[in-house]
Amino acid sequence: MDIAIISPREDTLRLLTVCCAAQEGEHPVRVFASHNSGLVHVINNPPDLLILDLDDLSDVPLTLRSLVCRQEKMKLALIASTDDHALDAVQARSAAYWLRPLSAETVGRALARLLSGETPPVEMRTFGRFDVFVAGQPIYFKNAKAKELLALLVDKRGTVTMEMAVNVLWDDRRYDEHVKQLYRKAVAYLHTVFKERGLNILVSNRGSCYVRQGTFACDYYDLLAGQKKALLAWGGEYLFEYPWAEATLAQIENIVEACRSSHEAGKISK
Repeated sequence: MDIAIISPREDTLRLLTVCCAAQEGEHPVRVFASHNSGLVHVINNPPDLLILDLDDLSDVPLTLRSLVCRQEKMKLALIASTDDHALDAVQARSAAYWLRPLSAETVGRALARLLSGETPPVEMRTFGRFDVFVAGQPIYFKNAKAKELLALLVDKRGTVTMEMAVNVLWDDRRYDEHVKQLYRKAVAYLHTVFKERGLNILVSNRGSCYVRQGTFACDYYDLLAGQKKALLAWGGEYLFEYPWAEATLAQIENIVEACRSSHEAGKISK
């Protein structure tokens, strides 16, 4: 698999080159210190994997749209100093989004996945206690509120604003700058958890965040999709450690009852 790296920062080019060289197999690497010359090369000679530094790039959304339109099969790994372009990265179907400061360990782990073509299976279990597994191994969350925020994002299946998250997770506090900082700390912690594992699951913008559906398996989502395995796995509890999940629990119970009634009716008709 051939690789192109575009970054105006010498330290970034050096670290990425070393990380690429450490991977198994033959992976020719082209390095560009200029966005202009690098992008021209990529458009004319598309690599299998493009590692693109978004910092100092004049028009990030336009550039990413252009790359996706021209090179649909090319994998994208993006580097930035902030989350400002995370939504653009999602829309461009980027396989990785690395935040500075870069870690050789984190980059190397993600490269191993990208170059092998494998994605570590991620499972979020909501029936009973909320737990997250990557490649079959549970993730331990040191920040309990960050874990609860992730559960809330999975439950809502869409964008959650900062104010909404604060009202749910810190309902005993005033909506002030201090509690906003607690929210930002939880979001940053989740980014770190996923970044360390080379996963692009969480997207955060100013004042809101969401999880990318389709990047993980979830028993709740399987049930909504009508999958029999989820119905069989249902044990009557949903995110039981979080009182705010009771509304969804009631909806799930209605779905399960309707499914079972339909199944029984089918048996009788036979």
